[in-house]
Amino acid sequence: MKRKVDYHPSVIIVQSDKTGKLLLSGYDQGYPQELFRGSTNLIGGNPSPEEESPLQVLQREIFEEIQLSDETLPPYLKGRVTWANKEDINTLSESILIGIQSFADFYISAEHIRKGTAIPYSAIYSAFYSEIPEDVMEMTHENLRLGKQMVTEGTLGVYKLENLANRGEYGNAHGTPMILESRFGLYIPRPKSSVAEQIGIPRESFQDYFKEFDYQSTWLKV
Repeated sequence: MKRKVDYHPSVIIVQSDKTGKLLLSGYDQGYPQELFRGSTNLIGGNPSPEEESPLQVLQREIFEEIQLSDETLPPYLKGRVTWANKEDINTLSESILIGIQSFADFYISAEHIRKGTAIPYSAIYSAFYSEIPEDVMEMTHENLRLGKQMVTEGTLGVYKLENLANRGEYGNAHGTPMILESRFGLYIPRPKSSVAEQIGIPRESFQDYFKEFDYQSTWLKV
């Protein structure tokens, strides 16, 4: 029997090539799941109808999220942020894109929690990783320390792995704890309902998943 898939995001572990520091996105106070507001999350997102592979999704997400653009900011931030300079933003996104390598696919069962109501879902997370130069990580960290914006949604932060392990049950959102644990061998807290199974490496096309998984989004079956 095919396993159900409600979502199929592509995400990436971004790490310094020397210090091991990690770059993660985060949810701001506008995120609809209140418990995950302020939580870290791996950079990435869900596919668009025209995209054919998990890698293509990730490349588009990095390009869209790490750029200078007031147009795509949420309304409450438009015109109210100080951007890092365009060269720094481009250097960060290009460094991540150049270093992309496949890591693993994970079949994850978890829950969306909105206003106290838990809604179960199942997802495949296609996880990649990229080691970026330490000077790029430090440049990014300095921009963020000065309060400069480098992403078009949510937040961005530089973390040590042990910091993430101390953030609590909802401190790292969705598939992030399980993926980081698989990569680094350190337990990262997560809700008890969140369960992950590693199922190979990201495949070349979404078509390669359809024999084993029942996608609930009809456009992704085309």
